[in-house]
Amino acid sequence: MIDLKDCLTVKSAEDKTGKPHSFEVATPEQTYYMYADEETAKDEWIGAIGKAIVRYSRSYRPEEADDDDDDEDD
Repeated sequence: MIDLKDCLTVKSAEDKTGKPHSFEVATPEQTYYMYADEETAKDEWIGAIGKAIVRYSRSYRPEEADDDDDDEDD
């Protein structure tokens, strides 16, 4: 199990692994390489993990997300 609050980055890793649909999840201690069945699944995993990283980062404040939504209505 990888604690998402410890994750630093998530990104495509086909160049590093030589495997299609692969991505890496980096923590301060280790980098994990994972594989999805298809490209769309890989993209969904990267997106979901990336959002979790942002949520757990110290710079994220939920009220900022609300403010961004309000700007679109102006």
